Amino acid sequence: SHLSRLFLKKTMENIPLLDSKDVLTTCEKHLNTGLSTLAIIGGILSFLCAFANLFGGVTNLPLHIYAMIFALVVLILETSRALAIPQIRTVLDFQLTLEHWVKALTTTWGRGCLYIFEGSLLLSDATFISFIVAAYMFGIGVFAFVLAATTGRKLAAIKKRLMIMNSGDEATKKYIESKFDEYDLDKNGRIDAKELQNLALQLKNPLSAAEAETALRILDPDHSGAIDKNEWMIWWKTKASVEYV
Repeated sequence: SHLSRLFLKKTMENIPLLDSKDVLTTCEKHLNTGLSTLAIIGGILSFLCAFANLFGGVTNLPLHIYAMIFALVVLILETSRALAIPQIRTVLDFQLTLEHWVKALTTTWGRGCLYIFEGSLLLSDATFISFIVAAYMFGIGVFAFVLAATTGRKLAAIKKRLMIMNSGDEATKKYIESKFDEYDLDKNGRIDAKELQNLALQLKNPLSAAEAETALRILDPDHSGAIDKNEWMIWWKTKASVEYV
């Protein structure tokens, strides 16, 4: 009824926004970079550390090799940041194949688990350098968990606000596509990270740079660097964003 829709609108207006000074924002102020960049640095450091440990003895040789392999996996999973380099496309294809077979790696929390696992492998040789790099990998693993939780909640809130803007009625395909066109500011048929942040800001759930990167990871499964209309429709029809961050 009309009264119930008005009540729903008023309720949404009174929902408190997520505090911009929460744990994630505090992390960003100190790190000043996104999760992918941190993971690339961690993958390089982990590979070099595991390689150096090979010369420290053969006792834990299998674990050092595993650490090198999983460090390469971390690097492969972050190659979408280097799409401007033509030769990277082959690696990206392998990344998509890997994510097809290991679905957990398509999620931010799944990659957080991978970072922590890589850190645990480095602890097989308890040198000072190994300990430092392992602690770094544990740190970005925890950061990934926090990022997944906050981004998932904000995407769910954004979807709810879009529904309220539709007067509480069931969203039609035409309405959903019209919202995509509205937030596609340069009219190129894709919503990039900046446009996604603008969308979130207008809907009173601003995304930080790291959250926008994570949201793109969620909404852009082919790693093209932006959300196309088909990906937008798939996200809209998904029951809850928090289920696949």
